[in-house]
Amino acid sequence: NSQRSLILMIMTIIALPMLSSINEQNRVADTFTNLLEANNLGAQAGDIDCEYLENAVNAWLNMAIVPQPPSDFSSLESTFVLWAQLLPVRCPFQNETGVLTSCNAT
Repeated sequence: NSQRSLILMIMTIIALPMLSSINEQNRVADTFTNLLEANNLGAQAGDIDCEYLENAVNAWLNMAIVPQPPSDFSSLESTFVLWAQLLPVRCPFQNETGVLTSCNAT
């Protein structure tokens, strides 16, 4: 019985950090992603929609690169956009791959 208790206690200690990490997510980043997706779904192919989508993406990038204020639900203030891709590619500003950001210094 003591071995079972020890194994159960070890499994609990191992699983507890994994369960708590589920609650610690950056909800600001999730909201930004949902906003970009909504703008992508709202635009179709065409000159007017491509202009709308490019403006929406530029606004999204400008909003995502500034530090976010603290909130009641999270102490995570920073959202870092390292790489973003918008698919399907249908507008000239998306280039061939749809990648919107670059980790290069150029």
